[in-house]
Amino acid sequence: MKKKNRIQKDILYLAISSAVLTIAWVSFNIFHTIATSTIEPDLQIQIEPIDPSFDINEIQKIKSRQQIEPIFTLQQSESSSPSASLQTPITGNQSGELIRVESLEGE
Repeated sequence: MKKKNRIQKDILYLAISSAVLTIAWVSFNIFHTIATSTIEPDLQIQIEPIDPSFDINEIQKIKSRQQIEPIFTLQQSESSSPSASLQTPITGNQSGELIRVESLEGE
């Protein structure tokens, strides 16, 4: 009989401890959410919704822009050795073409 009472008391102790721990955990999470997810009043004034009406002419101008695709590889010169291309500095002109510095010095 005493053993059964002891087991019931242990179960009751675990149940109460678990309930207190769960309530504390939920309370701290609610407090953290309230304390950290607020927007400052100054920032709230600056936030405005986007106007859903768009200027169709401007959208057409954007769509008709020239499409430029980047070139990610350099053209190989006459020499195929990688050390030669590393020794010769390369620069660009205003139009975006690559020019070897040697060719600029000879002109």
